[in-house]
Amino acid sequence: MTAEIIIFIAVIIGVIGGLFLEKMRVRIDGPPVGDVINVPALGSRWNNTALPRRGASPSLLARVDRSEQLRLVSYAKFSGRRLMTVDEERVFNTLGSIIAGMGLDWRVMAQINLGEIIDTDDAAALAAVRDQHIDMLIVSADQLPIAAIEYAGNTVAAADVAVQDAIKREALRRAGIAYLEIVAEDSDADLQEQMRRLLARQKQLPGAVEA
Repeated sequence: MTAEIIIFIAVIIGVIGGLFLEKMRVRIDGPPVGDVINVPALGSRWNNTALPRRGASPSLLARVDRSEQLRLVSYAKFSGRRLMTVDEERVFNTLGSIIAGMGLDWRVMAQINLGEIIDTDDAAALAAVRDQHIDMLIVSADQLPIAAIEYAGNTVAAADVAVQDAIKREALRRAGIAYLEIVAEDSDADLQEQMRRLLARQKQLPGAVEA
């Protein structure tokens, strides 16, 4: 009887040890990626164990994080969406026509990430603007930023949106890039006047990109 009890205890210890090792493997390797049929819901053990412990190496942090991101993307349903709203498209096309009519070699671009057009040695400040975007950007023939454009529709801006706009405005100001606000009520004549003012600014600003 004593031998049977010892064997039983040994089996229990083996099972517990196996579960513990599997849990540790998941903590290190992250969730499985590939032919997984039942995808755990958010907040499940995969999401919890995919988070690396504090002090983990940068390579491990990247590997675990990317593994979890790939798992989420692999089972999500994506669809295309418009780059601009109808009103934004009208402004975009009108600005392009006005710039061409003024004989300028500027170009208008849409939905630009702020981190792609400005830079700083201050890592914290860069992180504050990295995920911000602007509706449109006017660039020179050399692809240098001239003016960022924010389009405001008929909706009332929330408080956090106002703060984000302030962050973008200040970052662009310190980078020497103009910041233009266009509202839904602006006519084609209003937009043309904005471009005239922008051209005058470029001619007067020391070190500015020439038209």
